Amino acid sequence: MSDKNVATEFFGKHLPIDIKEQIQLDSLKLQGNSYIGDNLRMQVTDLLFNADFDGKLGYIYLLVEHQTKPEKLMPLRVLKYVIAIMEDHLRKLGGATLPVVYPMIMYSGKRTYNYSTNLFDLFGEQRELAQRIFLNSYQLVDISKIPAEEFNQMIWYGTLAQAMKAIHASCDINQLLKCVVLRLRIIAKAGNLSYISTIMSYFFEVGEMRDQKEFADIMRLNFTKKEQRKIMTYAEQLRFEGRTEATRDMAIKLLQRNSAPDVVASVTDLSLAKILKLKKKITARKK
Repeated sequence: MSDKNVATEFFGKHLPIDIKEQIQLDSLKLQGNSYIGDNLRMQVTDLLFNADFDGKLGYIYLLVEHQTKPEKLMPLRVLKYVIAIMEDHLRKLGGATLPVVYPMIMYSGKRTYNYSTNLFDLFGEQRELAQRIFLNSYQLVDISKIPAEEFNQMIWYGTLAQAMKAIHASCDINQLLKCVVLRLRIIAKAGNLSYISTIMSYFFEVGEMRDQKEFADIMRLNFTKKEQRKIMTYAEQLRFEGRTEATRDMAIKLLQRNSAPDVVASVTDLSLAKILKLKKKITARKK
């Protein structure tokens, strides 16, 4: 199948007429990419061809099955491969236009291939719902376009929305806090101080503390001493966890770019032992 003459005859024979009309078969060119993990290489081979799809670069992805038993979850595997091909295309050529990828499976097993090749059949009884949702336009909730009055009757989600809208008007933590403090008092009475801490942690990350005395006064006037202690303790824990996660992500990216472990440790302030442990995990994942 890697021979162009064989591939041209195969696709000329088996591609649907409407797809074949869009493709210049003489433009077929075998790519070196493979998207099959080492654990599956004895069961399946994959070949990626690029071709001229109605004047645009596109791809035909062929999976050649060696195994004798059909796989029910094959449509999900194919979807993963197709997405990987699209990501590679964007990485190499840039831009934001996805290429057309036409997947095919070549099967020669003894058993009849009796599983569906349609991804939506894998959703079972929820097939119809999945068709309405999956791979269709996603819902956008643009909070910045929703009037503040619409959030007045919603304490929980309304507080989050107000906090996210407020950050566009001011980066002063005290001003941000004043926008939602009455809501936070109601939430405090409900006993959910951890939610208040999450909001406060968000303010600390995106805002600036311009007047510590004013901040202390706002907290004192709206929360008991016990509530203040718990809120600030939770908020600081969240900030620490966020910083730790961000540092770890930075270390992983540096290691993936083949930076020396001692250099990564120096840049991130993580211990060399932790860096080496991360590197071991990255190496194992590649295998």
